[in-house]
Amino acid sequence: MPNLQAAEAHRQSHLPHKIPEPASALGFRRARVGERVGEGETSEWHLYPLWSWTMIEQLDSFGIGVSLYFRQLLAMTFIVGICAAILTPSVNHNRRNCDHDAVRGPFRNTGLSRGSAAGCFADDLSVGQNVGPDIAVCVIILVAAILADYIRSVSTKRIDDNQQTPSDYTVMIRNPPSHIVDPDKYRDFFKNQFDDDIVLVTMSKDNGELMMLMATRAGYLQDLADFDESLTNSRRQRNELGCIGKMLQPYLYSMGLFKTPDYARAELETVEAKLKEKIGENTGEDWHKPRSVFVTFATEAAMERALQTFEVSALRRWFSNTTGWEFQDTPLAFEGRVLNVCRPVEPTEMQWHTSHVRLPERVVRMFVSFALTAALIACFVLAATQMTGGALPAFVTIVNTLLPQLLKGISGMVEIHREYGDEQDSMFLKLLGARVANTGIAAFVSFNARERGTKEALDQVMVILILDAFFLPLIRALDPYDLFVRRVVGPQQPTQRAMNRFWSGAEWTIAERYTDVAKTLFVGMFYAAAVPVGLWLTAASMLVNFLVDHYCLLRLWGRKPDFDDQISRRFIGVVSIIVLVHVVATQSFFQNWGVFPRSMDIGGDDEQSFKDPPGYDKDEFGQTSMCWGVNGRDAFKCRKPQDKRLTNPQHVANDIYPVLGWIALIVALWRFVGVVIYNYFWYFCSGERAHDDGAMPITFRQLGARIDGYVPVVPHPVVGEPPLIVADVAGVPRDVLPLPPDTIVEDHVLCARQVVRPLLPSGLDDAKVDHVLADCFGTVKFYDPPVLSPMDSPPAD
Repeated sequence: MPNLQAAEAHRQSHLPHKIPEPASALGFRRARVGERVGEGETSEWHLYPLWSWTMIEQLDSFGIGVSLYFRQLLAMTFIVGICAAILTPSVNHNRRNCDHDAVRGPFRNTGLSRGSAAGCFADDLSVGQNVGPDIAVCVIILVAAILADYIRSVSTKRIDDNQQTPSDYTVMIRNPPSHIVDPDKYRDFFKNQFDDDIVLVTMSKDNGELMMLMATRAGYLQDLADFDESLTNSRRQRNELGCIGKMLQPYLYSMGLFKTPDYARAELETVEAKLKEKIGENTGEDWHKPRSVFVTFATEAAMERALQTFEVSALRRWFSNTTGWEFQDTPLAFEGRVLNVCRPVEPTEMQWHTSHVRLPERVVRMFVSFALTAALIACFVLAATQMTGGALPAFVTIVNTLLPQLLKGISGMVEIHREYGDEQDSMFLKLLGARVANTGIAAFVSFNARERGTKEALDQVMVILILDAFFLPLIRALDPYDLFVRRVVGPQQPTQRAMNRFWSGAEWTIAERYTDVAKTLFVGMFYAAAVPVGLWLTAASMLVNFLVDHYCLLRLWGRKPDFDDQISRRFIGVVSIIVLVHVVATQSFFQNWGVFPRSMDIGGDDEQSFKDPPGYDKDEFGQTSMCWGVNGRDAFKCRKPQDKRLTNPQHVANDIYPVLGWIALIVALWRFVGVVIYNYFWYFCSGERAHDDGAMPITFRQLGARIDGYVPVVPHPVVGEPPLIVADVAGVPRDVLPLPPDTIVEDHVLCARQVVRPLLPSGLDDAKVDHVLADCFGTVKFYDPPVLSPMDSPPAD
């Protein structure tokens, strides 16, 4: 009978633990799931501490992507804190000079809007107290955005040196010859070329659809096994659902709800019929072709030599492979082909099961996904513009909480990616656009140009920042959805093992975390001129996010694939765009600073007194400055019909901010577009890459169980289960397989006779079944270390 105590023990065992590792620069490493060293008082298996002076360095063991996120978050906290301090004179100036007796009621500089632009007159704007500090903030963040990429590359190098990963020893061949299906050919070629030990050769195929069908079948078989076990343990099953339950069952079954044996059996029959047809299609000469090949060396130095040897431009490689002509420095061809060799992403980041989807289809799917996201954003912004009073901050907070799940659903249904990093990058862009529009832009367009500087509008901005700083991190730490899954869905499972799957850690994504930070920074910077005290809340929000995310990573979240610095590079570009938007928004606020002249009595008891106060001349003051149009060299200048009425600080801002705007635009274009074009151009015309000359002396074989190989896997359809291996791994040591130590390997290998035989015509002998397996699945071959001759043996101590 499933019980909560056993489930909690399972959850504790899946939390991140560290164990000693003398070979690591850190002196320890992150334990694999289920891995232990010692028991009881002698155990060297410990939870990561929530606080220590080396907490940032300890995060290096979680991989480059996670460590960079926390480093960048802490750096942004420090930078925004400095900017907030620089704007403190603006806060004090607004408090002293904008609290006018003539401004009454909801337009006065009081409450949350104290120290903001609320209640100010045009001549309250000061060059030294408002414009100057804001220009300094722009310069500081622009310089940070320019230097951030260099700092990121240095940090990435340091993080990589603090851990040993499979990609440190492996090269990927993107264009393997289609007629070479024997891994030994690659082993012999690279061994002869570099005179080094080869540990693994992995040959993968374009069999992603077959992988998914095999995994789906395994999931239903696992569910039926759970149902059988529950009957053995006399646990009552629910086999009949009502009308509504049957309608919802196809959508909620994968979440662990409305599971019944009859549904599992019916779906299993459907999947097996598709599999029999697919296997029949996949056997034949065409399915011998490998899609990509991974060669794992024993040392990092050999891997780096391989990258340098095959360092040639795509243009020259295409010319040599097409014409057969070779230049003097063209790398030695393999079976008549110049290989395209590169360093792969980590094996946990590979999405082997999407190999069958070609680039045109992936692009179309991306376009559809972004279009759906844009429509969703438009609906939310339109709804936000209809909010009145204090409803807007509550609406924004609720939508920001729901957006990750909504966009994750859209992406999961529409998009297909080859790598986990690309999936997160797409999620980052969509979620960033949605959150920025919902949080910053919706609040801006909800008011007209004159109302944006009122207490009502700026109070709502402050409430949004306060909720971002304290309420949303609290929700994330409590994680109501994970509590629901553990406490409600978990106990409904038929067995303890099935229940434990829902206690393996809360779901999270690096894209969601980056967009949360970027959204808060966007809102704080967007309104920094009008609400300078908001930058203090932005800095506080980032610090709270750092502490809460650090706690969640170590005590709440589930384990994620090791990913690279792809999103951290994207985030740097986003920061430069935020500066660009800040320049334009600040121009708008400064040029419309103080809508009414000082002689006007403002703030009657009714709304009409604000729209048409006594003595108000619409022809003279009714039109506000336009700062959003683009018109050649005047793109960032604001235009006002009565330009002579601009104050001196407004003239200064109108002269300086266009320069800052162009600089920010150039930096943003370079970070988002220029770098991509440059990298593709360099790859096509040169092919040279940066190399690591500080290779670690420790070998792949010495790492043993501490490192995985490149083994094609597919996610298990049953939540919380280890992945399923979809390649021939006969002879591969248990330690190299990407499975927890306590997992029965045979239960998670789909490329096996006993698994495939029921899907084949009866009467096939083992040789014919093996032939089908070779046609349909890739291969991972492990090579024993070379036997040293007496002459090669190291001298005795």
